[in-house]
Amino acid sequence: MLTCMYRCDLLSRMKIPNTNRRPNLQHKIRRDPLSYKNDFQSQYEQYIAYRDLIKNSPASAPADNIISIRDLIDFISHVADCYPDLTAQFPDDLIDLLTRHHAELEAELREKLVGSLVLLRKKDIIDSAKYYFHLLCQ
Repeated sequence: MLTCMYRCDLLSRMKIPNTNRRPNLQHKIRRDPLSYKNDFQSQYEQYIAYRDLIKNSPASAPADNIISIRDLIDFISHVADCYPDLTAQFPDDLIDLLTRHHAELEAELREKLVGSLVLLRKKDIIDSAKYYFHLLCQ
């Protein structure tokens, strides 16, 4: 029988999919942003890759890519205030996706984009004028 310490060590070494790790990583980032900066950068790079795929072909993006980018947008929106230098372009990316591709985007992705902008506004990451101008003028 394996001891608890040994089992815990094995579990910590197992490759866990990013979607299962994100809530835990989000919690850890909130507690200690500097220690988890590399992990955040890895997630942010994944977001950029999916964002570029969606920008190039929003109507024909595979469903798993849509789900992945929704999860990444949600994750980044919740911890963007911990890394303002890395996420400075993030709100503009969300606004750009909405303004350029709103008709082609999946409804749930559009909802996630708007919800994330609302969250970023509540955290004072974007100002009200920019937020309302882009959302209400579309």
